Amino acid sequence: MTTYSPYPVRLNPSPLLWIFVLAAIMLGCKKDDQPTLNLTTKTIEVQGGRTTATIGIVASGTWSIEADQPWIHFSKTSGTGNSTVSFDVDLNPVPIGRTANLTIKADNVANAQMAVVNQLPGDAIVKVSRLQTVFSAPESLLDTVRVVSNTSWTVSGNPSWLTVTPVNGTGNTTLTLTAQKNTGLTKRQAKLTIAASGSTVSASINTLQNPRVVVVAGGNFNGSNLNQLFAPSSVFMDSQGNLFIADGFNNRVVKWTPNSKQGIVVAGGNGVGNNPDQLYGPHGVAVNNANGDLYVSDTQNSRVMKWTPGSTFGVVVAGGNGVGSNLNQLATPVGIYLDASKNLYVLESGNHRITKWAPGATSGVNVLDLVVTETAVSFTLDSNGNIYVGSGLGANVTRYAPGSSIGTVIAGGNGVGTGLNQIDAPSGIWIDNTNSVYISEQGNHRVVKWTPGASSGIVVAGGNGQGVDLDQLAAPSALWIADNGDLYVVEQQGNRVVKWLK
Repeated sequence: MTTYSPYPVRLNPSPLLWIFVLAAIMLGCKKDDQPTLNLTTKTIEVQGGRTTATIGIVASGTWSIEADQPWIHFSKTSGTGNSTVSFDVDLNPVPIGRTANLTIKADNVANAQMAVVNQLPGDAIVKVSRLQTVFSAPESLLDTVRVVSNTSWTVSGNPSWLTVTPVNGTGNTTLTLTAQKNTGLTKRQAKLTIAASGSTVSASINTLQNPRVVVVAGGNFNGSNLNQLFAPSSVFMDSQGNLFIADGFNNRVVKWTPNSKQGIVVAGGNGVGNNPDQLYGPHGVAVNNANGDLYVSDTQNSRVMKWTPGSTFGVVVAGGNGVGSNLNQLATPVGIYLDASKNLYVLESGNHRITKWAPGATSGVNVLDLVVTETAVSFTLDSNGNIYVGSGLGANVTRYAPGSSIGTVIAGGNGVGTGLNQIDAPSGIWIDNTNSVYISEQGNHRVVKWTPGASSGIVVAGGNGQGVDLDQLAAPSALWIADNGDLYVVEQQGNRVVKWLK
């Protein structure tokens, strides 16, 4: 029979066994407490625009994170234990992908963990500093436009009259635009396109060059300021190049010196009236180049006034005896002409005649009776004394030899119309030294040139519809051709005088 002792048996292991047990316990504890560092992902893909991403850090201790690119911005750069770190990614400014390397380190961990952020290409950018360039003068001119881009680009669409340099490039660049002289009567335009390489992104520059036209007086809407005109009707250029303009609705005559920005009142300008310092609807002007005397047809007062330089009032030199048909009277005088002998010719629309007033005369001489039904609206003389009359209803210009009452139609005569063999409201006439006739047509908003014997005219100004663009005219009422061939046109509805360069 086996018996058991109620007391436990005491074992006495050897000292060597105790050493092995203790070592095993210590090794087990050391393995469990070793610092660790891991990442939830090693590669992060993000879009090309500004965005936010995250990375998970698995760590048993303290850690830190950094990037090798300045376009990565962490919400925090250090921490303890497991953590999810968010970071902002800047917009990729170039249409090429880019990469940033992330380095994560932990205390007591020998090897750092690495991650890669791959950002897709950004959108191509092409911008220009100005959407439009305007060459305001017809001469050859330079202009510059700044291109702002993050990629390579190419310029297209430039016409033969416009040179662009450079025509391609990369990144930000200044384009130089060189326009050749515009010798035409119309404005010309071009649309330049700057396109990003390998992309549909582009920018455009609209380029405009005005024709050979310059505004020399007015052009600032209608008004009474000295830089404005209101329904101007005629112009005279003196030997110094000064322009004397009948400013109809302002009841004054203004003098514009070359390249000036405003005029000087030299007659009238004191309101409507018939006092010596007043005018009422002045229409025609002429200047005696020998002494500077200014002659003005004071239409609604049925008189012609003479203003000496610097005078504040004028004196009557024709008419002024009430409206009538007597030879000491005038009826609605419009155009006037001063010949080399200082004889004054007056076209009277109310009396349908042209009278000649010698210097100092108190009455005129009837030199030409006009057809009542044709409504003469303009006239001039040539160096041989021939009189040229523009007829509104007759739609023609007729030449009368000295002393003759029978004229010859030299322009128009084919009814009112827009054809080049037709005329509509010939408001101004000029004869050059080749006997070519220049006619401002108020109805067709153009100036045409008829050479001797021609059956049709040539447009030399306007003809592009009514308007105030520089290639247009608005009811031209008179014209003047300078010695150098430049053509000056008065625009009654455009409220300006423009110079069409030869």
